[in-house]
Amino acid sequence: MKKYNLRALFSESGLFNGLTDEDLDIVEEIVLCRPINPGEYLFKEGAPYDGLYLICCGKVEVVKVGSSGREELLVVLERGQVFGEVALFLEEGKRVASAKGAEKGECYFFPIAVFNEFLNNDHPTAYRMVLSMAKILSKRLDRMNQEIVKLAENERKESKTDTKQDLTVLKEQLMSSWSF
Repeated sequence: MKKYNLRALFSESGLFNGLTDEDLDIVEEIVLCRPINPGEYLFKEGAPYDGLYLICCGKVEVVKVGSSGREELLVVLERGQVFGEVALFLEEGKRVASAKGAEKGECYFFPIAVFNEFLNNDHPTAYRMVLSMAKILSKRLDRMNQEIVKLAENERKESKTDTKQDLTVLKEQLMSSWSF
């Protein structure tokens, strides 16, 4: 498997802004490279959290089984995008969606066990990672809150817009920057 410039990928993703060069050296030693093959799952809905993924190349579809029993596409992720970061905070949880290859490529995988070891040993890199991820997740939550307020205001004003259409737009906005 090809070795990718982890620093450039982290910079593209924005997830680990604030890490020092030493931190990045440590993370480079820990991450595992995993293939992305079309139609193959990286993880399935309901599976225990296992870690964070960073796409090096290729594409990943995030899908969820709908009420019809069929998979519904939530979002397609590409190079530099991170998914599964919530796993680093909620190790006891289960995946709320599945991730499968859409286009051949590779991704870096950061196992939750390694992250927990960092935290348990009071490693400074872990704390800088937590701070960086908390900032990103807080921005996502704030954006979601703003969209919910807009929907509520539209409902109160009894605007002519279709609430179902508004919800579809909200879903698209959230799925493009949320974790699974």
